[in-house]
Amino acid sequence: QLTPELAHVVSMLSTIVIVLGAVSALFGALMMNVQRDVKKLIAYSTIMHMGYLFMAVGLGTELGLQAALFHLVNHAIAKALLFLAAGIFIHAVGSRNIEDLSGLGRRMPIATFSLAIATLSLVGIPPLNIFFSKLLLFNAFLDRSLVLALVLVISSATALIAYMRVFYVIWLGKPKEGLETKEPLSMSLVCLLLALTVIVIGLTAPVVIDKLIEPATAQAIDYQKYIGVILELAKNLR
Repeated sequence: QLTPELAHVVSMLSTIVIVLGAVSALFGALMMNVQRDVKKLIAYSTIMHMGYLFMAVGLGTELGLQAALFHLVNHAIAKALLFLAAGIFIHAVGSRNIEDLSGLGRRMPIATFSLAIATLSLVGIPPLNIFFSKLLLFNAFLDRSLVLALVLVISSATALIAYMRVFYVIWLGKPKEGLETKEPLSMSLVCLLLALTVIVIGLTAPVVIDKLIEPATAQAIDYQKYIGVILELAKNLR
């Protein structure tokens, strides 16, 4: 049991972490829409998702920690896929400017497919993996406040607009003349593997949550075990 003074401090810290997370999520989503550099756009997307993690951890609930852990794993996989797919396009033209990637989508099917899977996952489209971690996040936020749930929805919708702009340029834009576009085999294979992982985790999300995420979270919040281990180590050191 926490003393009233310590409980007050913990509550204040929790509120600060949640507010910082919400601001980061909204700021990252907004900044995505004004970027011309595709890698900067992806970086601001990461800021947005880290904001979600701060919010979830700041809740201090078991559901919040489950959502944070699952989203951490899902985001790492989908974002790695997005970076690699974008890297294939950047390698083809030698530029990170979104406008310079115009029309490459129809010439580079594997990179385009990977980009589509990554972006759809990151905005939370079912049945891809991040849909399920965002669903956990939404429920965890809603338990605390409708405002937090709205932050998740609004920032995700704002990010979708930014991703649609990139995809529109890459797929429907006019390609440059005389540009050789060859997809590197090694990068393409890794992209396909990551895309498959995104899909499989999405399709098996209930099992992953039940068998991996929930047990891991339960162990993480069982501080009595940590105390027991420390005491046992202290005894052995005597």
